[in-house]
Amino acid sequence: LTLIGGLLFVVLAANAADHFLNDYRTWREAAQSVSLNAAADRLYDAAADAAVERGLTNILVRGPALRTPSNLEALRVTRAKVDAELAAAVAAARATIGTVPQFAGGAEILDREFSALLTWRSDVDQAFAAGAAWNDEKAQAWFDQATGVVDALRAVRGLVEAQTPLFGKGTVAAMQTKRSLWQLVEHVGRERGTLSGIIAEKRALRPAEELRLTGYRALVESGWFVAQGHAPLLGGEAERRVTRAGQTVFGAYEALREQTY
Repeated sequence: LTLIGGLLFVVLAANAADHFLNDYRTWREAAQSVSLNAAADRLYDAAADAAVERGLTNILVRGPALRTPSNLEALRVTRAKVDAELAAAVAAARATIGTVPQFAGGAEILDREFSALLTWRSDVDQAFAAGAAWNDEKAQAWFDQATGVVDALRAVRGLVEAQTPLFGKGTVAAMQTKRSLWQLVEHVGRERGTLSGIIAEKRALRPAEELRLTGYRALVESGWFVAQGHAPLLGGEAERRVTRAGQTVFGAYEALREQTY
C-alpha cells in the first residue's frame, strides 16, 4: 500500500506539474498575444496618420488656393502625429519582435522610406513658401513616397502579427478582420486622395488614373468581402462595428463617390 500510495503521489504530482506548465504556457501566450496586438495596433495607427498626411499634402501641393491657415495648421499637426506614432510603433515592434531575424530588414526599409519622406516634406514646404503648384508628375511622386511609408509599416505589422499566438477561431477571425478592414480603409484613402488632387487641379480624369482607381476599388471590395465573412465569428460589439464600417463606406462615402465620378 505504501508503494502504491507513493506511486499515486508521483502520478498526481506529475499531473499537477503538467497542468501547471500548460496553464503557464497558456498565460504566457495570452500575455504575449496582448503585447503583440498592442504593437500591431500602434503600426495600424501610424499607417493611418501617414495616410492622412499623404492625402492632405496631395491636395495642398496641387492647389495653392487651398493653403489656408487652418489647412496648413492641420498639416503641421498631422506631421507631428506621424512622427510620434511612427517612433512609438517601431519601439513597440522592436520590444516584441526585435529578435526575429526579419525585423532588422523591415525596420531598415521603414527607416529608409521615412527618411525619404522627410526630404519630400522639405520640398513641400519650399513650394508653399514660393506659392507654387506642383505638376501632376511631381505630386504623384510625393503620393507614392508617402504610400511607401504606409506599405513599410504594413510589412513590419505583418511580422508582428506572424508571431502572435492564435487561440481558436475567434483570434484568427479578429486578426483577419483587422487586416481586411485596414485594406479597405487604406484603399478608400488612396482613391479619395487621388480624386481630391484631381479636383484641386480642376481637371478631368486621365486614363492611367482611371486604371489606378479601378485597382483601388477592387481592393476595397475584396477587403470588405473578407471582413464581412469573418465578422459573425466575432459577435457582439465587434461585429456591429464591422457592420457600421461597411455602412459608412458603401453608404455615405459611396454616395459622395458617385457624385464625384
